[in-house]
Amino acid sequence: MSANPKNIVEVVIAGNIIPLAGFESEEYIRELAAYVDKKIAVMGNTYLNTFLQNIFIAINIADDYFKQKMLNDSFSNDKENEINSLKLRVEECLKEIETLCEENILLKNRITTMQLEMEMSSHNTNRNKKN
Repeated sequence: MSANPKNIVEVVIAGNIIPLAGFESEEYIRELAAYVDKKIAVMGNTYLNTFLQNIFIAINIADDYFKQKMLNDSFSNDKENEINSLKLRVEECLKEIETLCEENILLKNRITTMQLEMEMSSHNTNRNKKN
């Protein structure tokens, strides 16, 4: 038993009622039929025989498909480039954080050393004053 039962939808394409079957929603099947019907209507009544009309309609639909595919591919490439750029930036930021943490440790050590030196100096100064 399939999760999505097969839909059989009667649609009108080029003035003919045609039953279409598919696992997609009825709305989706109707949208496909309307798209094809529109492409056929664009051809209109021409001097071409039915075979050539069908070829030109198929070419027109294939053209739409390939143009959309190129847009999608371009969009995907743009997003992939953007992701790679952001990954590089994250790596740079992590390296910068690491460097700043190391610098912070060195500065804390320097402060500690200076405080000890000041204490020792103060202690020596106080001892010298007593003598």
